[in-house]
Amino acid sequence: MVFDNADVLSPAELEAYLPPGRGGNILITSCNPTLRYLTPPESSLEVTEMEENDAIELLLKASCLDPSSMEFRAEASKIVKKLFCLPLAINQAGACIAF
Repeated sequence: MVFDNADVLSPAELEAYLPPGRGGNILITSCNPTLRYLTPPESSLEVTEMEENDAIELLLKASCLDPSSMEFRAEASKIVKKLFCLPLAINQAGACIAF
C-alpha cells in the first residue's frame, strides 16, 4: 500500500486508513514529520537533499542529456535548486525532460 504526499493528514487521520495486522508493506511519503511516529524508528527513512553537483548529474542522466555540456549543467543547476535537490523530484523532472 502506498500513501504518496500524505502531507495534510495527521497521524490519527492516516492511521484510520492503515490495514490491521502486521502483514504486507506500507510506503508513506510526506513532508509531515509527525507521521514518522506511526512506525518504529528503524522503519522510517528520511530523504534529505542531495549535494548540488550530484543532483545535477542525476538530472542530466535522467534526462539523457550530455553531462559534459556546460550549457546543460548551468540550466540543470537552476532546476535542481528549484527542486531543493530532492532525488525523487529531480528524477521525475529528468524523465519529463527526456520525454
